[in-house]
Amino acid sequence: MKNNSTKSEKCIKRSEKVNKILTQLEHGTKELFNSEKYKNYLTTFSKFTKYSINNTILIYLQNPDATLVAGYKAWETKFKRHVKQGEQGITILAPMKYKKDPDDDESESFILYRPVTVFDISQTEGEELPSFSPVSVVKDVNGYQKLFTALAKLTDYKIEFAALAKDTCKGTCNFTTHTITIREGMSESENLSTLIHEIAHSILHEDEYNSRNQAEVEAESVAFVVSTFLGLDTSDYSFPYIVGWEENDVDLLRQSLQRIKTTSNSLITQLENELQNGTEQKSNEKEVKTKEEVKATQTMKLF
Repeated sequence: MKNNSTKSEKCIKRSEKVNKILTQLEHGTKELFNSEKYKNYLTTFSKFTKYSINNTILIYLQNPDATLVAGYKAWETKFKRHVKQGEQGITILAPMKYKKDPDDDESESFILYRPVTVFDISQTEGEELPSFSPVSVVKDVNGYQKLFTALAKLTDYKIEFAALAKDTCKGTCNFTTHTITIREGMSESENLSTLIHEIAHSILHEDEYNSRNQAEVEAESVAFVVSTFLGLDTSDYSFPYIVGWEENDVDLLRQSLQRIKTTSNSLITQLENELQNGTEQKSNEKEVKTKEEVKATQTMKLF
């Protein structure tokens, strides 16, 4: 009887803690509509693309400077590092699979979430972690052509440079002609971030989207996440249109964050593969048209 009572108390405390975390998550999501906070969140997001949207937000709310997190035991057993004394952990939610009848292998199972504590690498000490990052390849946009070529291979849209009004846009994505146009005369960093932005449009918005405003938030967010991951200059990024977006519809923001996460994850994974394999430009690659050839193309849908 005492054991059952103790077990019940633990369940209640766990439930209360989860509810407290969910409340924090709800308030934190609403705060993301603040332009500067949204940008900072995306910086955190670029480091934790394999975490769920909810856990990424929780990590950001508790430690915006976190770069790599793991549990206490994981740091010791997997990475030969240990958490420094006195460090306060980051609480996230971990899914746990339970069976209605633990003794029955065919019993119906269900998922419950329980709070778990993780620590950032800055809170640990021990052996150095070996890692590969394309940042070393593209720092200061060294290897620009290699990266541009790798990005071009991630879409079936044709890539071209042309004169576009500077006060209008940096690039366009034409869903009818399957053409991405980048404004000529920009810096290498701008070319790359614009290409990522337009590739995001080609993936997310060819069939449908709720509004141009939402489409721009999603494409620019993907570009920011991927550019940050690659170590490109993102100092000129801003998200003024996130403020008041769709009357602060939290559900809509979460849906878009999931789309941003999925698209960013896919592009980053493919880019890592291309960069690791030392992709070189081939004769049958995406066609880059001249300014004169562009004049013959159809009017493009601006984003």
